[in-house]
Amino acid sequence: MPKKVDPAVKERAVRLVREHRAEYSSLTAAAAAVARQERLGTETVRRWALQAEIDAGERQGPTSGELAEIKDALTHETGSLKQLFQPGMRIVLLIGIVITGNLATKFFSVIALIFSILTFFSRLYPTIRRMDEAEQITPHGYSRTLGIMIVSFVGVFASAAVVFLVFFRPA
Repeated sequence: MPKKVDPAVKERAVRLVREHRAEYSSLTAAAAAVARQERLGTETVRRWALQAEIDAGERQGPTSGELAEIKDALTHETGSLKQLFQPGMRIVLLIGIVITGNLATKFFSVIALIFSILTFFSRLYPTIRRMDEAEQITPHGYSRTLGIMIVSFVGVFASAAVVFLVFFRPA
C-alpha cells in the first residue's frame, strides 16, 4: 500500500523537477536528481511530475480529477460485487455440509442451499440481464442461459429434497 506523503513535499518535488527540467536530458533524469536530493523514490517523483504535466494540459492523459472519479467508481463497483457474491460463500459452505453431514443435517442443508441459490441468482440475474441487453457480454442471450441454469439447479435440489423425504425420511 502506498505510503502517505505530505502534500507540501510532493509540491516541492514537482516544482523542482519543473524548474530544473531543462538542465537534464529527460524528465526521468530530472526526477532522479530531485528524488535523490529530497530522499524520495525516483519513480514516485517521475510519476508526480508526469501527472502535474497532464493536469496542466501539457501532456495527454487522464487528469487527477478523472483518476479520482475512476477510483471512486471502481471502489463502489468492488463493494457491489462483494455484496453480490456474499451469498455465494454461503452456498459453498452449505455444499460442504451436504457432503459431510448426517441425513437430517443434509436435508436441511439442501433446503437452505435452495434458498441460498435463489437469493444469489435473484441478485445476480438482473445485473447479467441488463448487461446482456446492453450487449456488454457475449454470447448474446447469456442471461437466458443463466435463467435456465438457475431453474435447473433449484429443480434438481428440490427433487433431491422430495426424494429424500419420500425414501429416506429421518426417524
